[in-house]
Order: sequence, then C-alpha cells, then structure tokens
Amino acid sequence: MCTVRYIGRFLPDDPLDVPWVVAEHLAAQLGIEDVSCVKRYTERKPTAYEHAWEIREAYEYREYEDAEWSRRFHTFLHGRA
Repeated sequence: MCTVRYIGRFLPDDPLDVPWVVAEHLAAQLGIEDVSCVKRYTERKPTAYEHAWEIREAYEYREYEDAEWSRRFHTFLHGRA
C-alpha cells in the first residue's frame, strides 16, 4: 500500500518483503493490534492481487504500459515542468 502511494508501484513478488518496523508502523496507523496477523496475508495467493486491483480501481491508478494513460501522464508532467 505504501509503495503505491509513494512510487506508484506495487511490490513485485512478496508484499511482505519490507522491514518489520514498516509493517508495525502501518499496523499502528490502521489500528491493527496483532501485527503478526500480516504474515497470513500471503496464505491465499490471489489476495494481494485482488487488493491491488481494488486499489487501482478506487484511486484510478493505471499501468505504465497503458498507452492512453501514459500520454496523459506525460502531458501532465510536461505542464508541470
């Protein structure tokens, strides 16, 4: 979730491949008392993908490979430069 917010990309393979202190901090922000429950996140493989799809849909994130959105993004960046 944090990598999407800051760099616009989801972690590629293992969404739990982050320093544990990051997981603890995020859990505190979300009000999750038992941080160890995050280890169950990858037990069901589709979960991470489904969440990524939901986040993309909710915030209108687009893949970099999408030609139309790539053009719009470049136009936006050009206007900001």
